[in-house]
Amino acid sequence: MTDHWGREHMDESDGHTDRLPLAEIAARASADAGGVPAQWLRDYLPLLADVSQTGRRPDAAALSRMRECGESAARDGVPLRAIIDVRLSATWLA
Repeated sequence: MTDHWGREHMDESDGHTDRLPLAEIAARASADAGGVPAQWLRDYLPLLADVSQTGRRPDAAALSRMRECGESAARDGVPLRAIIDVRLSATWLA
């Protein structure tokens, strides 16, 4: 299957192209971003999937959740760069 970026994903079980499950995207993005915990993708991945499938922009509530996540990460001492890295990795993998 080709995604909206023109990339194909392989379903490793049978060799057919398919999208990766969100849990696998989170795990791979975490590893790609140097081990940033996948918990920081909890709200982002469903939002990314929705935006990708519908083409609609995130609404005010979704943007507020993203801000709250960033604020929570900052309180926990997670650098902004780490959050950006893990989200960019997840976006690329999705």
